[in-house]
Parts: sequence; structure tokens; C-alpha cells
Amino acid sequence: MADARQLALPTNGRTAQSSIPGGQAGRITQPLQAAADGEASEVPELDALDTYEQRAIAALQSDAGLLAKLRGDGVAWGMLKRFLYDRLPDALDNRDDLAYNLVRKALNTILGEQNIAWHTFRHPERNTTYVKEGKAEQGDRSPSS
Repeated sequence: MADARQLALPTNGRTAQSSIPGGQAGRITQPLQAAADGEASEVPELDALDTYEQRAIAALQSDAGLLAKLRGDGVAWGMLKRFLYDRLPDALDNRDDLAYNLVRKALNTILGEQNIAWHTFRHPERNTTYVKEGKAEQGDRSPSS
């Protein structure tokens, strides 16, 4: 069993919803610790969902094949969603929705701001949303809402 020192996860105030009985997969808290001045201080809440997301984003960032496609002809939004989905824990509720929303966050983290560093467009043959690095080009059709 891991002790509290091994659970060094970033925080940001969100919780993961989980199918694990008791719903214990979200926030993880630690007991009070003595501060340097001898006063007790509360250790911040740890956010498991943020950690899962950051790991999925890091996996995408290190996938040379997908990044090459993003810099080339583009990648289907659904392919990026599936990549991220496969890297999120099975026990998360709404895993599919989380992965879908994580695509934009991942691209903003890896490439920069949408419509400046990357853009979406409708693939002319497949009629699906694709993502490509850079600003939209003349031939790109932006996806309809």
C-alpha cells in the first residue's frame, strides 16, 4: 500500500467521479502536517482527475506519429478522443465525455491557442471534424455546429 508521500498529485479543486464503491477515487486528502514553524497546516486536496488528464496529455505529446499527422494533413477529432479515452482509467464515470472535452485542452497545452496554433476543419471526403496545426487554410471548411 502506498503511503501519503508517494501520492504527490497536483491540485485544482475538481473531483473525479468514479464507479468505485464509496466514490473514493476523486479527492484524496492527507492529515495535518507540522509546518516549519511548528504550526499544524492542512495539506491541500489532491486531484486525481487532473492527474489522469495530465498523464493522457503527456502521452499524446510524446506520440510522434499523431503529432506528425497533426502537423501534416490533420487528425480526426474522434481519433484524438479515442487516444485520450484509452489513457483514462476505466472506472471513471463519463469517461467518453471527459475524453471528448480533453481533446481541446490537450491541443491547447501541446500546440497553443485554438485558431492561432491549431484549427478544426471538415474533412472533404469523410465529412468529419479534423484537427490540424496552424491557422485555417483557404481550402479548410470549418465544422458546422
